[in-house]
Amino acid sequence: MNVLCTGNKNKPKLTLIVEQLNLLFNSTSHNLFIDNNLREAVNKESYNFLDLYKPNNVINFVVCIGGDGSILSAVRCMNDYQIPIIGIHIGNLGFLNKLNMEDYIDILKNILEYDSINYDDKFLLEAFFESNEDSKESIYALNEIFINQGELNRLLTLNVNINDKYLNTYRCDGLIISTPLGSTAYSLSAGGPIVAYDVDCHIITPVSPHTLSSRPIILNDKDIINVKCPDSFNIMVSADGQESRIIKNSSNIVIKKSTVSAKFLKFNNEQSYSEKLRSNIGWHK
Repeated sequence: MNVLCTGNKNKPKLTLIVEQLNLLFNSTSHNLFIDNNLREAVNKESYNFLDLYKPNNVINFVVCIGGDGSILSAVRCMNDYQIPIIGIHIGNLGFLNKLNMEDYIDILKNILEYDSINYDDKFLLEAFFESNEDSKESIYALNEIFINQGELNRLLTLNVNINDKYLNTYRCDGLIISTPLGSTAYSLSAGGPIVAYDVDCHIITPVSPHTLSSRPIILNDKDIINVKCPDSFNIMVSADGQESRIIKNSSNIVIKKSTVSAKFLKFNNEQSYSEKLRSNIGWHK
């Protein structure tokens, strides 16, 4: 198998883990490639380097080193060319990562022993809109699309339609449209519900709503969400807190399930969803 390693080049343990992975692969018949984005961080020209997006070799899966933000960044970089991915957790929270510093070598050894790999598809959200340059754009998110006023602290008026039918006018600091996978991220901190990752839905969560009647709502993932801001100022649309655009106040923001899906590697005896949830949320028996 061909495996590509990427991650957060600012993590202090990155170089150590890459070295350990290189030793592991040198003891097998499999090939390890390093993301070109890490070239300066690992500082070793003896490694084989490739671009994460559309590498010129067939890559069976990606190993991502860092926290959840590193996984989000890798998925965003792969864009419409998604490769199965698994994360080694060295960040603050690890909802998306499945490996840690204690077990990653043993688990990767087991994965490499099989001729094929298994993975879960997690669909991305796609948001379409017009930018200030009169060009139509779209951005993708694994966790959430967030609509707000950017750096200014002012109340937004957002008109929301579902499948061209009026739903509500939200007066709030911002609006989060999240995937089930993203329900434990920003949406949860804003008062949204925890939704199991295998439920097919979108979640709309207002941030600091002006009225108590503006509550989170769960929609079918086939629904198309339209958001428009009638106020006179421009607004910001961001994806997973990593990519953002300033758009015209008159633009219609269309948010829907993308045809592109992230692929999360599965392995035998991995931690269950409920175990991971209890651990990260802090629930106890």
